[in-house]
Amino acid sequence: MVIATQKITLSDIEYELLFEENFWLVGPPNIAIPIAEGISQADLNPLSQWLLTLPWIACSEELPIARRFWRAVFGRRIDVHPKLIIPDLRAIGQAVVLGFGLSVLPDYLCADLVTENCLTLVLKPMQAVTNRIWLAFRKSERPLPKIKRMLEFCKFQ
Repeated sequence: MVIATQKITLSDIEYELLFEENFWLVGPPNIAIPIAEGISQADLNPLSQWLLTLPWIACSEELPIARRFWRAVFGRRIDVHPKLIIPDLRAIGQAVVLGFGLSVLPDYLCADLVTENCLTLVLKPMQAVTNRIWLAFRKSERPLPKIKRMLEFCKFQ
């Protein structure tokens, strides 16, 4: 069994949805956002222009999460190079807390930090940018105790 972020069409593989994560754009706790707080999400162009001038932190040079978020929210490809590449989302969150830049993170990793004012919520889109996480396994193995235990465990999370 594997944890997957996408479903591949194979007749012998079964998928169970584990959870759906939402992505937020977060910055350091002291960031001064020069855009009015009540900005209409219909015109995010001034915000996007400002964001492109800031340092970014990502899990790879390709900015996979930020790229997807940017395309969904701003309708175009992001054109920045990350200042830092850290292949761990929790470590990225800590780097943002320490003021090294901003990033797009799943809500479950940053919601508490935003509530505690350790991170600034720069943008939580009205139309959520989401990602589904799946448990994938062979259909023939569904009756196995390890698969049953994992499915039961996932129901309680």
